[in-house]
Amino acid sequence: MTTRVMVETVRGSQDFWQAIGLATSIASAVLVGAVLLMAIRPSGRQHGPALLVLLVTLLLASLVVLSVDQSEVALGFEISVLGLGLGVVTVVQAATDSTTGPRWRNALPMLTAAGLVVGGILLETDSATGFTWIFAAIAVGLAVAVDRAWAMVTSGPG
Repeated sequence: MTTRVMVETVRGSQDFWQAIGLATSIASAVLVGAVLLMAIRPSGRQHGPALLVLLVTLLLASLVVLSVDQSEVALGFEISVLGLGLGVVTVVQAATDSTTGPRWRNALPMLTAAGLVVGGILLETDSATGFTWIFAAIAVGLAVAVDRAWAMVTSGPG
């Protein structure tokens, strides 16, 4: 199957990708609200900023996917920029974080950032697998967000 046929197949299933984008937008928005409510707890102030950055990035990525009538190159560029932004913020947060617990947990959002960057680059080069990478990155991001939310709820007093 040629690349052009694969791209046309993906364009034909745009409703499917928009449904995924809508679902993740709603999930991210609800979780952002929950994180903001949890900010009143000490553990919320400790874990909340990193979780909030991750969820807002997922929300923005989902909303970008929902944009109608934009080219794959523009979509790929926007997704790549979001992934790079998340990667930079994650590195800065991991370098300045003084929380106790396993350090590998601080690097988990990098999986999402890398997936968004790779998916965006693949879309920019007219590869239909870019949407799959973006979907996987968003799914991993939501799983990491749930893990961080659980750590926020179960750690510390208050």
